[in-house]
Order: sequence, then structure tokens, then C-alpha cells
Amino acid sequence: MENQMKTMLKSKTDTMKKSMLALAVAIVLTGCHQNDTKKMKKLPANVPVTAVWKGGADEGFWFDILDISSQKNTIRFRLYDDFDGQLALEADFSATSCQDILAWPKQKILADIFVLEDYDIILNNDCHLTIIRPILDGRMKE
Repeated sequence: MENQMKTMLKSKTDTMKKSMLALAVAIVLTGCHQNDTKKMKKLPANVPVTAVWKGGADEGFWFDILDISSQKNTIRFRLYDDFDGQLALEADFSATSCQDILAWPKQKILADIFVLEDYDIILNNDCHLTIIRPILDGRMKE
């Protein structure tokens, strides 16, 4: 009888562990889905269709590339506010620390953007594109 109780208790414990694991997986997957949904911003009418949105839950920007200059080692970006599409920033960014990206297609560079941090653009490959002042246009112009 004691063995039957132990077996039954072990079976219930195993079932409970599996249920808890399934619940944890469901919560994680739901969280990932919600984050993906937040990242799918609707393109405002005044933002070019070539722009891509990058950001977090609190804020982000639509990034677009106007020009890539191998001679100057620069990339000219336009950033638009995610909520209304207004021009936030137009500026040249120095690519001297990672000149190989100057040969990349615009869409590959845009896809590889990780974040705008302190006016520098950080790519997923840890390349830092440093802003060249003065800022040419937009609400962030100094």
C-alpha cells in the first residue's frame, strides 16, 4: 500500500512538473509574440516605404538611408519618429570603424541596425556608426 501511495504521489508530482513547464513555455512564447507585435509598427504616410522600424517597447524610429559614400566613409540616414512619422534626424554617420559595411546593400544595413544610442547607430555586428555634427535636419537638430 505504501508503494502504491509513493507511485501515485510521484505520478502526480511528475504531472504537476510537466504542467508547470508547459505553463512557463506558454508564458515565454506569449511574451515573445507580444514583443514581436510591438515591433510591427504601421508605416506612417510620410515615411518612405524603404524605411525600417527599430526600437523597443517605449520608443523607436523609422530608419532610412539616403546615401552611402565610400569616399567619405559615411552613410547618410534619415530617422523618423515612430508615432507620427515626423523627421527626427537627418545626418551623416561615420563608418570608419567598420568600413566593410559601406559595400553592403542599403536594406542589409537597415536590417542589421540594433539601436540608436547617444546619437550613434549600433549594428548587430557591434559596428558603431558615429554621428557627424552638425545634424543636418529634423527635430533633434541642435
